Amino acid sequence: MYIFENRASLILYNFILSANKKGVYIIPANICPIVVTTFLKAKAKFEFIDISKKDLCIDEDIVIDKISKHPKKYAGILYDHTYGVQTTPSSFFKKIRNKNQKLLIIDDKCLCTPSFEEPKNLVDLTVYSTGYSKIVDLGYGGYGFLSTKYNNIKYIRRGGKYDPRSLQDLNNQFRQSISDKSSFKYSESAWLNYSTPTISPKKYIRSVKIALAKALKNKAKLNLIYSKNLPKRIQLPQKFQSWRFNILVSRKEQLINNIFSTKLFASSHYYPANKLFDKNRCPITEELYKHIINLFNDFHYNPKQALDTCDIINKNLANIT
Repeated sequence: MYIFENRASLILYNFILSANKKGVYIIPANICPIVVTTFLKAKAKFEFIDISKKDLCIDEDIVIDKISKHPKKYAGILYDHTYGVQTTPSSFFKKIRNKNQKLLIIDDKCLCTPSFEEPKNLVDLTVYSTGYSKIVDLGYGGYGFLSTKYNNIKYIRRGGKYDPRSLQDLNNQFRQSISDKSSFKYSESAWLNYSTPTISPKKYIRSVKIALAKALKNKAKLNLIYSKNLPKRIQLPQKFQSWRFNILVSRKEQLINNIFSTKLFASSHYYPANKLFDKNRCPITEELYKHIINLFNDFHYNPKQALDTCDIINKNLANIT
């Protein structure tokens, strides 16, 4: 079943409520905070799990161990593709199904390259986003594929009040908590947009496909500049470079400040959700965050800016590596 909404988070919210599963959801600690607040809004319990050094995605061994030891505790798992890595962890999903056929599996591909080919894997929900800062940035839109093979879930749309100022306030609270290194305290508000898309699914798909071709061409051009002009030792493997171009440095705050001082830009996603929401330790997630810098390869950046960014990084190499 194909699902189309104004936001990917609304698909996740509706899915959680439609599934109505008791128990705890397993979530990777390097997830976007909006995903966590979606679970909070749906009043679903969750538990953060660290990522693996092997692939920077949720630690599969920890997950299998937990659901083996506590088979009745968990409702499901959300698998996130770190930096949009195009993995298909079928063997991992199969292990989960072998442990518990009814455990919900959500495949979060919001940072991945959009695809409209219906998944033929073992998950209950696959979700993509075309919102702000995604590979295809239409400024709105999310879509997903719902499977009823393992859990006979009927997707039900929910309605409610939406206030754009509440969403802005929520994002401001995230930024403030990250800046202060303080716990985020969630309070219910009208931040989720329940409205029905004004564009038809067919027109939306056409828009995404057109925008995707342009986005991938632009990313390839900027990624080539970064990969040629930056030392290989600071670059993440190629499979992680589709959403943004990612590098690892020892003093990232210093480098980001130097980049911003010349009116260029870089980012640092995602702040460990475990530190933001519950303060439990997830050391690999925290270590990755300490060193990761995301360089822009979308339409907000041009080749000259990319070259200038490389120049700043190379001039500071002795101090940041």
